[in-house]
Amino acid sequence: MKPGNPGRFFAALLALGLLAAWPAPAAPPERVVSLVPSQTEMLFRLGLGPLVIGISDHCSYPKEAQGLPRVGGQELNLERLAALRPTTVIDLEGAHRRYELFFRQVGWRYLNYSARTLEEIPRLAASLAADLGAPIAGQKFASQWENDLLALRKPASRRPRVYLEIWDSPPQAAGPNSFIGGLIRLAGGENVVDIESPDFPVVPLSLIVKKDPEFILLAYPTSSTTLVGTRPGWGDITAVRMQQVIILPEDLFLRPGPRCLEAVRYLSHLLN
Repeated sequence: MKPGNPGRFFAALLALGLLAAWPAPAAPPERVVSLVPSQTEMLFRLGLGPLVIGISDHCSYPKEAQGLPRVGGQELNLERLAALRPTTVIDLEGAHRRYELFFRQVGWRYLNYSARTLEEIPRLAASLAADLGAPIAGQKFASQWENDLLALRKPASRRPRVYLEIWDSPPQAAGPNSFIGGLIRLAGGENVVDIESPDFPVVPLSLIVKKDPEFILLAYPTSSTTLVGTRPGWGDITAVRMQQVIILPEDLFLRPGPRCLEAVRYLSHLLN
């Protein structure tokens, strides 16, 4: 049986009588599986790590989570997930929404959140903590986040032009309305990509040549900063000529979670 087929797996559980055999206490302790790396980071930052019994294949932070069972990536291993007997599964932006009916049929809470901008991250934290019975932890995080954010909001006398690429084939970049676009602004940069929708548009190579960024930032697995210079016309871009093509730690920059302000500080140091 294919691990990612929720309908067949649910039918198999019913046939074996496993669902009826599962205990249903009046107030079971939370057993949480995080399906998204940024949510795993948030759970541990909120002090809710002891509730987490499983994580996705892509979770790499914090180190305290690394020994936990893994339940797959975009395609979930439902047998492995069911064996953990979770009470709650945590998602982001509906990445695993196609499994929602299955989750509810087997009695698991499916909690899905949104964090498309930096401003939404403290609200996500507050909602997540409240949903797991720890509202004070969420309130404390949100308050500290706002204080830290205020401290980072400094007027920039000059904003260097920045192009941040999250994938290379085809070239896909952080748009101005994405949370990464917010990181660039907060760090004192000017995002040369002005395409407002979608959040991470595929960009024409000629557009970036025209915009002439002073920094080209690569947030995907690559060992070379020179390949972008071989693209048509890119050899004349200021960032390429000045050797300011930089590989970023992707797990820090691609996750809308509690380390985003750390990413701002990292980027601010690069640009200034």
